[in-house]
Amino acid sequence: MKSIGHLRLEEIRLAPGQEWQEPAPVWRFVSVSAGAAYWLEALRPRALSEGELVILGPAAQGIFRASQINDVVLRGFTFAPSLFYGFFTMAERQFLDRTGSDATLSARFLPSTHPIAGKFAALATTSPATLSQRVALLGVAAGAIEEEMNLRQGPRSRGVSALHRFEQLIARLPDIEVVNHTPVQLASLCGCSARHFNRLFRSCFGISVRARQTQLRLIKARQLLSETEKKVLEIALDSGYRNLSLFNLLFKRQFGMTPSESRRRWKKDAGKLGMTLAVLAGLVSTPQGRPGFDLQFSDIQAGTVIETTSGCHASLFVFFPREAQASPESRNRFTRHDSPMENA
Repeated sequence: MKSIGHLRLEEIRLAPGQEWQEPAPVWRFVSVSAGAAYWLEALRPRALSEGELVILGPAAQGIFRASQINDVVLRGFTFAPSLFYGFFTMAERQFLDRTGSDATLSARFLPSTHPIAGKFAALATTSPATLSQRVALLGVAAGAIEEEMNLRQGPRSRGVSALHRFEQLIARLPDIEVVNHTPVQLASLCGCSARHFNRLFRSCFGISVRARQTQLRLIKARQLLSETEKKVLEIALDSGYRNLSLFNLLFKRQFGMTPSESRRRWKKDAGKLGMTLAVLAGLVSTPQGRPGFDLQFSDIQAGTVIETTSGCHASLFVFFPREAQASPESRNRFTRHDSPMENA
């Protein structure tokens, strides 16, 4: 089953009656480009129109199914807020954290006439995987999430009370600034005492300022683990921890795994994604063709087995990387083993 990438526009083609889902716990944006399709979930299954944009929160569960009478083309991308440390304000991060664990948050559907759906449709004609396209996709995600956030927010307080100043502060202050300021400094920015600021903060976020700062430091650490090759000790220091044991303890308490385990899982998931893209991009031919299988997915692990079917044959591909001493022009390769399918 094909996965769609983070801020990378992907195309998914479904045969009549075929189903597809993106199970990753991230925001998912999927549109029907051609054909008749259905969104199937327990709360409200429905037919989808061409150009309609489906927005799925991290906890939303459901399946896209093609009609029995036609092929369907879907286009979509995913958005992982956890990779944007320092980008969101405190209020935005709080909304994203809450929706990320809200299993009752079902799909949202924007008609083709909605400005965000129209903006997404226009991206289908842009050059793929470019910086400008990724920025545009980020704009689609931000616009949709901001609209959802405004729909779910209650009325804000009026006047110049401490509560009003607090709401203004968390609406404009990036989360990275929360880490860089002490609770006393944050209270000064709000124009109230540290005790009153802590009371307002706990009322809004459910935890203390210090506890929230710890969470944000650990989010930064997890992002560094996935994006850099720095040692765990260096990442602990960059995240504000001088004691490695304490860092490991807090990280495991927050994410359920150690920093090293988190990095290994990220690399494993990245390898699986690269493998999926390699096979489903059309690089696997029928048994009659049998061309060479030269790929450049260096993150696929040696010995990875891929099974595909074509006509009356099932094919297994086993990935073996060439030796490091090979010439720069050499690439990784697949070996292939074909066998007839019993139920052709």
